Amino acid sequence: MRVVEVPEGGGLRAGERPEPEPAVGQVRVRVAACGVNHLDRMIAEGTLPGPAPRPRVPGGEVAGWVDAVGGGVDAALVGRAVAVAPYLFCGRCEMCLGGRETICRSGDILGLGCDGGYAEAVVVPAQNLVPLPAGLDPQVAAALPLAAATAHHMLVDRAGLRPGESVLVVGVGGGVASAGLRLARLMGARVIAASRAPDKLARAQADGAEATVTLGDPDSSVARQVRALTGGAGVDVVFDPLGSVYWADDLQALARGGRLVTCGAYGERAATTDVWLTFAKELSLLGSYGASRRNVAELVALTAAGAFTPAIAGRLPLAEAAEAHRRLRAGEVYGKLLLTP
Repeated sequence: MRVVEVPEGGGLRAGERPEPEPAVGQVRVRVAACGVNHLDRMIAEGTLPGPAPRPRVPGGEVAGWVDAVGGGVDAALVGRAVAVAPYLFCGRCEMCLGGRETICRSGDILGLGCDGGYAEAVVVPAQNLVPLPAGLDPQVAAALPLAAATAHHMLVDRAGLRPGESVLVVGVGGGVASAGLRLARLMGARVIAASRAPDKLARAQADGAEATVTLGDPDSSVARQVRALTGGAGVDVVFDPLGSVYWADDLQALARGGRLVTCGAYGERAATTDVWLTFAKELSLLGSYGASRRNVAELVALTAAGAFTPAIAGRLPLAEAAEAHRRLRAGEVYGKLLLTP
């Protein structure tokens, strides 16, 4: 089968490998599409905070059709359209038993801990499958399991967003942030979108943002812009996939009792926290790691019902994975790029 892999020296290389055979408890999925994520780019560029095994076929955001099963797996799954929940979990530790699969004590991620979806087929644990309802295009479903499901976990499980609340979405245009904007609107929240790029702010308004602010404005901080838009009150939730880059501003933009939720650490891993502000305003600082099968399944159901539509920036053939990474690195993408083997 055709693959694109990260070789020992880094970068991306197209090649061929034997088709993998599913072991006990596994299935083989014929890939309809694989979402492109910053995680894939960081594996290829060697910029992860920890080591990444090489060679490795990246790609954690997969949907397609089951075409083979291993021992102990129901053969009736063959031919079934599925999405793959990308966070690998044991199902036995206290975190898994408590429904927190993404922080499983022995967990990993498809495309990092094992070969992923930059290929014509991929082997995954059967327990990670999320069946697709009839009529849901697997290529559309491939835009859901990682970035969009992460946004769902951030807003629903971690921040506990409620109808009528206000949300600042930082870095709109990225896969997580564009999904977060659409989900926040679906949940009945008022959204302020933040980006450096005027074209992405225009897209965000078309997606339902009530107002926008400019990141990196030399004349006005994000917090100052947000307070001007909220009568000085600030927002109930700051949704920030970037992490430390705008941390101090995020805190200043929060209303009393507000919540800051983040799923990333782009730039420096360390950030300065105003402790006085944090306790005096009873702020909550929330980390959010990935998404569970339940998050993926709920998003699949919302998408199949027409309530949620992922922002798909484009579809490229598998051989153009390097171009997809270039676009992602350059910030040219609004939403999700898909590779289609």
